[in-house]
Amino acid sequence: MLPSIPETSQPAADDTSAPDRPSSPGFTPEELTLFKPDLRADDVECRANPTKIDRPYWKYMIARGEWAYSTRKKYRMTDSMGAWLGHPIYCFDRFSRTETRLPDGRLVYVAGEHEDFYDPDFFIYNDVVVVHGYGDVKTENEIEAEADAEEDSSSEEELDEDPEVAELQRKMWEADKVHDREWAEYVRQEGIKHDLKTAARARGASPHEIDVYCYPHSVFPPTDYHTATYVKDEGLGREYIYLIGGLGYPGGPHRAATLTYRLDLEDFSMQRVETSGHGPPPLDGTQVDRTATWTDGSIRFMHGEDEYVLDLASMRWSKKPPGEAKVESEG
Repeated sequence: MLPSIPETSQPAADDTSAPDRPSSPGFTPEELTLFKPDLRADDVECRANPTKIDRPYWKYMIARGEWAYSTRKKYRMTDSMGAWLGHPIYCFDRFSRTETRLPDGRLVYVAGEHEDFYDPDFFIYNDVVVVHGYGDVKTENEIEAEADAEEDSSSEEELDEDPEVAELQRKMWEADKVHDREWAEYVRQEGIKHDLKTAARARGASPHEIDVYCYPHSVFPPTDYHTATYVKDEGLGREYIYLIGGLGYPGGPHRAATLTYRLDLEDFSMQRVETSGHGPPPLDGTQVDRTATWTDGSIRFMHGEDEYVLDLASMRWSKKPPGEAKVESEG
């Protein structure tokens, strides 16, 4: 059940013309129009860089991780209400977004896409969500390393003294390992392994632990299938997340070139960074693995098996010869 909206709630700062919110979730179709500024994902005017959004429903969806369709069902906003089908419902259940854990424990989620074009709630986001108070949350690499170590560790000490029972235990454990490998392969093929983990990270957060920022499309367009790389500038004492590449909507800027953006972690402003040199090609809709890592003042960007390096001092791209990139990746 969606949370009640107190009668004292004020219209969001980004929509000063919004009427008062209803005080309970039992809305009639007529009352839904009053709640529309909170539910919709496409009606925010993000004029500042950044624009901070304080919408109770958005934070609820971030903390709960529910699908937009569940909201449509709860509020009777299904096919019978045709006027609502053209307006996607804000949702934090997304794929092709990024999650970055900062040294202080905050989690920073950037953009991403909900569903595909045929779904009424299809939407490619350009927001940044910050979840505070998660200093003890492990990174994905830490989680995977612990899982691998647990699977590889010997269970002999747990075996029953009865040989027949012990043999049965071994068979059960082996069956579990096979199941785990099959599940891991499934989520890898479906491209949802990352999303299954990150979707659970923000759940349980309180509203005051969640910040949501959005941007004018001219500053930061709708983005998905990008990379996010944390960089600390020791000289300036500033921290950034570099966002490289993306797909976005057809006809959008990401389709023409691999763009680079820099998110300032002090005020969460976004800046388009102009680069030069031989950079990676834009995505053309095909499945290409892309990863980015920061090392020695540069970002190493893998586009499939091709390696590109962005020097952060000059903002110049260079492409490594295929043989050299392969040798380094294997090492």
